[in-house]
Amino acid sequence: MDEIKEIFKNINQTTDENVIDTVNEHNNEIGKLLLKIELIQQAGFFINSSCNEVLKEVENDIINSLIFMSQAFYRNSMMCLRSAIELSLSYVYYHDHNYEYILWKNNKVDMAWAKLFSEEGIISEKYLSLFISGQLKIGEFRDKIRECYHECSEYVHGKYMYMQSINEMQIKYDETAVKEYFVQVNNVVDIMILLLFIRFGKEYEFYIKLNDKIDIWNPIIKRYGGEWK
Repeated sequence: MDEIKEIFKNINQTTDENVIDTVNEHNNEIGKLLLKIELIQQAGFFINSSCNEVLKEVENDIINSLIFMSQAFYRNSMMCLRSAIELSLSYVYYHDHNYEYILWKNNKVDMAWAKLFSEEGIISEKYLSLFISGQLKIGEFRDKIRECYHECSEYVHGKYMYMQSINEMQIKYDETAVKEYFVQVNNVVDIMILLLFIRFGKEYEFYIKLNDKIDIWNPIIKRYGGEWK
């Protein structure tokens, strides 16, 4: 028993040191990410949806990914990000398909990735154009989602080059891995913000209620050529 306690004590000491190194080196990036997470939380507060618990789980996934990353559990952090992508798309889909949400909630059906990307899915031009005007770059947006999902999935499936142990990182701070994390987490969070603002922005007047966060959400929308109707 004492030996087990000592093992976990050493692990805890190592992860504490990793957190300190991560915060010291990337305080600015963490601060910006937390502002984006806060924006998602505030947006969710205004949305009246029967599946808001799914959105809360997305927030938890992102926060958990940040915690794992700061401790140097880099592969685990990417696994959380993949879950966040899946649940982000599912949240918007189930909002407009309540019956399927009830079935999914009761473990009667599974969410199919192909359904989200079909011609009738939530990433289709037909769907997105219902809520936003302007030359929204649908293809570019879809490609970004696929790219992020694929990259995070490489960690989930344990592809050889993505295994943490073979790179001698194990449980210790790694600057390259941290930089890769911030690229991926910002891609994932930006996707979620854009989806929320496209689907719910006009209905719940985000451009007014969340105007204090305009420096965060407006560049994301403009990046893909979108604008309010």
